[in-house]
Amino acid sequence: IFAQSGFPVRGSLSLWGENLDAFTSAGIVPGSGDDRLRSQTIKWVSDGSNQGYTGFMRQNYLGRDTRGAANFTAEQLEANFAKTVAAGWPIMCHGNGDAALDMVMAAFAAVAKLPSWDPAKRHRTEHSSLLHDEHIGAMASLGITPSFLMNHVRLWGRVMRDEILGPERGQLL
Repeated sequence: IFAQSGFPVRGSLSLWGENLDAFTSAGIVPGSGDDRLRSQTIKWVSDGSNQGYTGFMRQNYLGRDTRGAANFTAEQLEANFAKTVAAGWPIMCHGNGDAALDMVMAAFAAVAKLPSWDPAKRHRTEHSSLLHDEHIGAMASLGITPSFLMNHVRLWGRVMRDEILGPERGQLL
């Protein structure tokens, strides 16, 4: 469909981080593609979703004996980020829970010290659901852009506040 003459849509891809070695071996680099579809970032997923109780939180979910889970240890996430910036890719890292964002920002801070770090790559956090002031400050100092799930406020706001997070944490959404 993208190859059709006159097709007016252009798109960009975020490639799955766990396949970074395969992309690199295949010669895929940032910007690979054509004028209709191109690869732009490598996406890492640090945790799950807050509405699914799998976003990694500092404290348990409201009325539950779980605070979700991280998909990587802090060391693994930092190593994944280091490998990504060494290959020249911008990082887009999914982070919903505040504990996940703690790990994500620590990994960004660590790789920002590497010679291969390039803040001009426009690295970002995806979703950024429960940002605390220290996350925002770290993002500002490192040049990380947060991307937000604004429809989650409209679609999930009341449920997040009343059933999933509680009123105090719900204010962070």
